Amino acid sequence: MRVKLIRRLLHFSVLVLFLALPSRRPVQAQFGGPSPVEVATVQQREVVARRDFVANVQPNRRSTIGGAVDGRVDEFLVKAGQRVTAGQPLAKLRTRTISIEIAAAEAELDLREAELAQQKNGSRPEEIDLARAASKSAEATSQYAQAKLKRFEKLFRTASGMSRDEY
Repeated sequence: MRVKLIRRLLHFSVLVLFLALPSRRPVQAQFGGPSPVEVATVQQREVVARRDFVANVQPNRRSTIGGAVDGRVDEFLVKAGQRVTAGQPLAKLRTRTISIEIAAAEAELDLREAELAQQKNGSRPEEIDLARAASKSAEATSQYAQAKLKRFEKLFRTASGMSRDEY
């Protein structure tokens, strides 16, 4: 089938070539004399039919991409529709903000480690005495407030010397 198609195309090509050649008939051929013949070599080639189509190509699958960290995209490393492989970087993130956050976290870690070391070493005697004094002061303030509350409650119940708004 294919060979027949090629032969037909070849014969058609020779015929078109023959008809397209300009007439070089000498004067004798115009008046009934012999016509000159030109010979050309026949070339065998595979002829491929070409077809053009108008279409919209849709992808088999769409993927939404997200990152483990927040940040702005600094540069896209692939183009839309480009085939990618697993593990291939797709974009570069602006890391300046992340670097600042890392530095802040490291400073916070240093602070907490210093606090931990201070707790492990224990408090100085002066700090312990100061904390005991603050505790005794808070206890005394609490006792005074309770005594004051009891007095006001007694005055309120007897309704002598104190209005409801003062209570």
